[in-house]
Parts: sequence; structure tokens; C-alpha cells
Amino acid sequence: MVLLQGCRRSALMFLSLLAAAALVAAACTADDSDAPAAAPAAPAQEITVGAQQTGIWVDGTGAVSAIPDVADLDFGVETRAETVAPARAEAAEAMEAVIASLRGNGVAERDIKTTYFSIQPVTVWQEGPSGEQTPKIVGYRVVNSATARIRDINAVGDIIDAAAAAGGDAVRINGISLAVDEPRPLEVDARRLALEDATAKAEQIASVMNVTLGGPVFISQQGGTPFAIQESASFARMAAADASTPISAGEQQITVRVQVVFAIE
Repeated sequence: MVLLQGCRRSALMFLSLLAAAALVAAACTADDSDAPAAAPAAPAQEITVGAQQTGIWVDGTGAVSAIPDVADLDFGVETRAETVAPARAEAAEAMEAVIASLRGNGVAERDIKTTYFSIQPVTVWQEGPSGEQTPKIVGYRVVNSATARIRDINAVGDIIDAAAAAGGDAVRINGISLAVDEPRPLEVDARRLALEDATAKAEQIASVMNVTLGGPVFISQQGGTPFAIQESASFARMAAADASTPISAGEQQITVRVQVVFAIE
């Protein structure tokens, strides 16, 4: 009887150990399922090697000279008076006289354009009783500016003289710009010369390097707009003398630059 009870206790202990083992195994399995999956191995990164620049790269320059055939005159009037009304009236009278002179000398109405007009107080600083500086308006200044395109290049000096005389002491001649009225045909010639220059350079390079020159695969242009020749002088003072104002047109150069890439066959 005692032996039977001992066997029962041993069996119960064995079953308890089996149950504990089962619980531990279940817990481990649950922990494994909750654990984050291992990250897959990163694929090998594809390395792309950029294509090298190929071909023959050359620059070309073409220049064409021309004599300016128009002049853009920058002129205006400036007057001052103690009050606005007389200053404005004097400026208007002087400007009308200048414009009438320009029209009378062949400058078209469409070629005369107002660019600026202002009426501003003339202020001086005065010292007050306590030494402080206070502004005081002592008059008004009127400025009226315009531009005129003179298409008779040989008459520019005479037209300026007449305009300066018409405007009197109020006239202001700020300067002139000499230019080619229609530069596009000259740009076409300059571009052709630039492309021919680039082609000749590429042919020489191909010959020296003993390779066969292919066709152009890239063309870029820079330049083409001529720079205006700026002239500035006190024409009003010149006109006051008997001598005529001399204006020399000279020459102007229109330059086009190109970059061309030729294939190598």
C-alpha cells in the first residue's frame, strides 16, 4: 500500500514536469513568433558608370564690322523756380522747343519717346535756435527726359546743335548711342564665319589625331548683339560756340561665338 502511494507520487511529479516543459516550449514558440523577422540581405547595389564625354569639342568665332547708321539721343530739360507752376511752365516750354527742333530736322514722331518726368522740392538744411538742423523748401525742380532716334547719321551733329539752341539753358544732352539699325543680316554672316571656324578646327584636330570626323552632335551659340558706342559730352556748351558738334560714327563689330561637338567615327 505504501509502495503504491509512492508510485502515484512519482507519476504525478513526472506529469508535472512534462506539463512544465510543455509550457516552457509554448512560451518559447510564442516569443519566437513575436520576434521581428530577420531583415533580408540587401541586394547588391548597381553601380552605373556615367558615360564619358566623347567627340571633338571646339569653339568658333565670327566677327563682322559695320558702320553705325542710327544714333539714339538721350536728352531732356531741367528747370527750377520758387514755386511749382513757373518751374513746370518753363520746362514745358523748353521741351516743346527741343521737340519742335527735332521734328523740323527730320526726326519722326514715332522715334521720340519720353523716358522720365518729375517735380521735386529743392530742400536746404538750416540751423534752428537750439542748433538743430531743420529742412526748408526753397524751390522746385522739374526734370523731363526723352530719347530720340536720329536715322540720318550724317546729320547728328547739326540736329544736336539745333536742339541745344532751341532748349536754351534748360536743355540737357546726356549722351548718344550709335548703333546698327538692323543687325540681323550681320549676325547671320558672323554666325556662318563662327561655324566655319569651328569646323576648320575640328578637321585639323581629327587629321592630327588620325581619326575620322563625324557630323556635329551639339551646337551652342553665344553673343551676336553689338555693343552700342556711347558718346557723352556737354553739347549745350559746344552749341553755344560757333563750332558745330562733331560726331564720328566709326565702326561697330558684331561677334558671334559658337561651341560645336563633332562625333568621331
